[in-house]
Amino acid sequence: MGRHLAEACLKQGYKVSGLDINGAGLAKLSELGAHVIEGSVLDESAIGRFCQGVDVVVHTAAVMKEDGAWSDFRAINVQGTETVARLASQNGVRGFIHVSSVMVYGYNYPQHVDEDGPLNGENNPYCQTKIESEVAALKFHSENQMSVTVVRPGDVYGRGSVPWVLRPLEMLEKRMLTLPGRGEGLMNPIHIDDLVRVYMDIIEQENYGDIFNVTDGQPVSFYEYFSRLAKIGGKKAPRRLPYPLLLVAFLFIPKTIATRSAIDFVRRPYAYSNERVRNRLGFKPRVSLEDGLADIERWLSETSSDQSKV
Repeated sequence: MGRHLAEACLKQGYKVSGLDINGAGLAKLSELGAHVIEGSVLDESAIGRFCQGVDVVVHTAAVMKEDGAWSDFRAINVQGTETVARLASQNGVRGFIHVSSVMVYGYNYPQHVDEDGPLNGENNPYCQTKIESEVAALKFHSENQMSVTVVRPGDVYGRGSVPWVLRPLEMLEKRMLTLPGRGEGLMNPIHIDDLVRVYMDIIEQENYGDIFNVTDGQPVSFYEYFSRLAKIGGKKAPRRLPYPLLLVAFLFIPKTIATRSAIDFVRRPYAYSNERVRNRLGFKPRVSLEDGLADIERWLSETSSDQSKV
């Protein structure tokens, strides 16, 4: 997400700085013309240097897993957000865009839930700490220390996506991707290019003090999405099992199936409202799922061709 945004900003003539703990990621950003600093969101010295002379910070860093140790999630998602926002404020940053997630609504939420809808941590470390990270960021806006906007993306896919392209393809290859029921749970996609446009619109319109759900408004069943992904990747479609049987399988062979949280994650039954981002930012998705998957297919072909030359 950060790399795609950096590329878009550089094309628009912005000066771009990037903070990352990944040396390879920093090298790619540097090649694009960005100023890069190595460090984590808990490294106050690195963050302080990163924020100097910066007008807008887009905070994308987070632990993004279905489950895991609560301490890991709280350190990065909550403490990390508070640290970056505090140092941004102290260094005179005017605008702060905090990247959250629609998972703040949990697994069970009303149809077309909007930004004022109920939040539910589901006793899940990712869902709960994304809620807490929003509180940490918005505190600086409510106290008039810095202008803050929160973006809650849906399921972000596109070239290089780990959760929605690379990891599913790996699981499909190993015949490990098994969906509960008929796979009728709803994916709420947003292509990375459309999501980047939302960030750019917030920056250019200086639209702060708001919260936005961002999806393309065209939900698709997880079975359909993963089946289409399997086809372009030359894999077999995902397996399906009745939910009770999948839970039994999970008890005996959890590493082969998934975590319980991952199973609940793909059972989400409803779409999220994107009315606010359409009305207040004039957002209109440009990349359909068909076009997005076609681009992923081209990328997979290019990647395969590059690897074959090595």
